Amino acid sequence: MCAEAAHAVKRVKVVSFNVSNHETENGWDIRKSAIARFLAEEQPDIVGLQEATYMQIQYLLAGMPAYLFCGVSRDTGTKGGGGEYSAILYNRKRFEALDKGEFWLSATPDEVSRGWDAACHRTATWVIFSDRRSGEEWAMI
Repeated sequence: MCAEAAHAVKRVKVVSFNVSNHETENGWDIRKSAIARFLAEEQPDIVGLQEATYMQIQYLLAGMPAYLFCGVSRDTGTKGGGGEYSAILYNRKRFEALDKGEFWLSATPDEVSRGWDAACHRTATWVIFSDRRSGEEWAMI
């Protein structure tokens, strides 16, 4: 093995979308098929979604059978609950989720809460991954 191959950069393809369920001239119904098509063509390793509903996540996952997702509703703290998610989708063929969780951006981060004059609940999702190719572990928020 040549030195160049031994030190090759381990690439991870990550994409992010602010899905937004707000009805606008470029709302979800207009963009959903384009987003699904893009994800199917690009096959990213990791997908970050902001302002996505459970229904929107399920729509995207229907075209991505190798993917799982981490995240909970910012309003209920449960998977499948109403409200928006800050979800992380990942290709389970490449990654294993070793640990995961959420926290709310507030003075009480371990419970569904609103803080610092926010207009709505704000949450973050985190995952510790193990790369099945390299064995390396890393975190994503």
